[in-house]
Amino acid sequence: KNGNKKSTSNYKKSKLIGPFYSWYENAFPKMEAEYIENTTDFNNDLKINQFWNAENKQTVINGNGYFEEKDGKSFSKGELKNGLKQGIWSGYVENQKIDYAENYLNGKFISGLSIDIDKIQHAYDIQEIKPTPKNGIKNFYKFLEKNFKLSDEVESNNINGVIVATFIVEIDGTLDHIQITKSLSPSLDKEMIRVLKTSPKWIPGQKKGISTRNSYRIPLTISKNH
Repeated sequence: KNGNKKSTSNYKKSKLIGPFYSWYENAFPKMEAEYIENTTDFNNDLKINQFWNAENKQTVINGNGYFEEKDGKSFSKGELKNGLKQGIWSGYVENQKIDYAENYLNGKFISGLSIDIDKIQHAYDIQEIKPTPKNGIKNFYKFLEKNFKLSDEVESNNINGVIVATFIVEIDGTLDHIQITKSLSPSLDKEMIRVLKTSPKWIPGQKKGISTRNSYRIPLTISKNH
């Protein structure tokens, strides 16, 4: 907000990749790092080469040292070895109201334990799980195709293309806040929303072993021949 640069980063296919630099609000350096491609996870791996705390003291030098970051809503801390997380890392996630501790070996996540707002513990070996239809995405598309009713408008106006909807998968598996982000026509948008509202419940996503609300984006091809 004060005009100072906060960070610079690069993306490839919506994933952070390559050099990453960040600064504090007073323009002091915060981090020099790089994102390394990980084809087996949702996010690429972060390798931290240099890090300065809020007092401008460098606590990570050439990838080795102690990292602790607080942004007002969450924090994380732990040891770095060769730029990668090593041993036990602990933290707090504000939007989930959870504390957690995770074990790493050479930057690879091994296991974790989180404590939710009700003080219930959750052990996990996968950090994030995306929401999925109970019978799989292929069966969900079959559900859409079976229940989606094409209007005469598709035939008369030769409408072909892709309609895209986004929605929230709630903790109980219901779909909410359904919106059309790519439209073909008002009537088809309305039909897409109607069908999604009748969807069977999904398996909700998880973060750090706890079920969470997640956004989801789904495209559907519309053709008068299908």
